[in-house]
Amino acid sequence: MKITIICDNTAIINSDVLGESGFSAYLEQDSVSILFDTGLTGLFADNAKKLGISLNPDFLVLSHGHRDHTGGLIRLITMSLHPDLICIAHPDLFLEKWKGEEEFGVPIDADSLRNYMCITSSKNPVWITDQLLYAGEIPRFHSFEPPEKGRMKIRNGIKEPDLMQDDSALIYRSTAGLVIITGCAHSGICNIISYAEEICKETRIEAIIGGLHLSTASDERIDKTIQFLMQHQVHNFYPCHCTGFEATLAFAEKLPVKYCGCGTVLSFDAAITQV
Repeated sequence: MKITIICDNTAIINSDVLGESGFSAYLEQDSVSILFDTGLTGLFADNAKKLGISLNPDFLVLSHGHRDHTGGLIRLITMSLHPDLICIAHPDLFLEKWKGEEEFGVPIDADSLRNYMCITSSKNPVWITDQLLYAGEIPRFHSFEPPEKGRMKIRNGIKEPDLMQDDSALIYRSTAGLVIITGCAHSGICNIISYAEEICKETRIEAIIGGLHLSTASDERIDKTIQFLMQHQVHNFYPCHCTGFEATLAFAEKLPVKYCGCGTVLSFDAAITQV
């Protein structure tokens, strides 16, 4: 599996790629390619071109329904797309989302997007390849990872608290253990790890890559997250996007933190068998 970060808040040094407040990654496994999120604007496509990537994914996976991960859909649908492109997402992803007084949801409705691709909505895990899994809805195992307050969504015309049930992740079964790729981890990185271990029957965590949404987290939550990650012996840790400067510094004191930004390329060998 080759993973290239094509949109992030920061960009690698000595590169022509640019950063923005958003996230997108391009995954390639054998002959299958997956676009994971599309960032805030169309910058992901420009960066991919600079990195020598011809964007023509077989699958589009959307981690959750916030604008900084789906805003690039407007650019994506203007591109020459795979005729059988499949979009995988949680059923709640296309609901109208509000962050305070700001509408912060997906910039295109599901019916309009279906003109360009097939949409598979699932709360349950979906195997994309024999080794790569869309996790679906993440159960909440750990009380120190509560849903963010102040977020709302509209369902059937009624506004309700947004508990981020649509937040998900990708899980790759490598020979060295699980590689977990998050968008924002609104559902909690520890919850995601616990669920990944449960559905994949694997306790080795080779890598965590992506945003962890801890920029406003309390010291107590950050400390408990660190203890959890240490107990689970995460081998490689690539926090980026919305993780937060203070949280990243705290992680770096006790965990194998490595730089991750737009232009980062990572490779992992595939496990031989599926669960």
